[in-house]
Amino acid sequence: MFTFFRRTKQKRTQPTTQRISTQHIFDWRDQKTVFTLTRSFRRKLSLQVYPDLKIVVRAPLTYNSTDAILFLEKHQIWLEKTLTRLAAYPQKKEKIIATGEKYLYLGKPLTIDIVDGLKFNIAIDHDTLRITKTQKTKNLDKKIMLWEKAQLSIVIQQLTEKWAIQMQAQHRMQEVRIKKMKSRWGSCNNRGVLTFNLDLIERREAVIEYIVIHELCHLFELNHSTRFYAILTKYCPQWRELKKAL
Repeated sequence: MFTFFRRTKQKRTQPTTQRISTQHIFDWRDQKTVFTLTRSFRRKLSLQVYPDLKIVVRAPLTYNSTDAILFLEKHQIWLEKTLTRLAAYPQKKEKIIATGEKYLYLGKPLTIDIVDGLKFNIAIDHDTLRITKTQKTKNLDKKIMLWEKAQLSIVIQQLTEKWAIQMQAQHRMQEVRIKKMKSRWGSCNNRGVLTFNLDLIERREAVIEYIVIHELCHLFELNHSTRFYAILTKYCPQWRELKKAL
């Protein structure tokens, strides 16, 4: 996902509603284009474009669709470049869990082999992801997701502990979570909670390490400012190359 921010002042006193999302249409490229306007308690406007080319304008509660359209029109060049870049990316294929299908684990391609047995189990055997299921096995996709979460948790825990010590960020980090995320590889909030995308299970460890360092840097600087990138470059000089591998 790509995001464009612009700081702005509130126009009026905020109403009590917490978040409102509505869809609107604006004229762009000589055609009608749909975008989502999400209004909440925030001080600035932001424009986000997701991998599925969904356009979202996030704004303070007091802003309306006209304000959002003016914001879009002002940043049409950025919007066009971002949409063109995302459209060129290969679309992520749906993961199929079946014998003979390919499975990517920490950057290593495996072949799935599902066999019957007395006890459910998932194990890596050389180049094979062997899944043993029983007659009572249900929700196989969910069980695999739980296994992936457990495997990724081990990697993430080791890396966050390692780099939190090196960056002297232990006291800033409160919690580490792993979950499915649609548009981010990781996130960090102002409470010190770091969240990582479960899909990182497919990436090699060096790339996962870059994401860990990236989010730890947000403990010092929440925005992608010059200071943030200075910190990131200090601890991960090769971050540009690793980012491309995502």
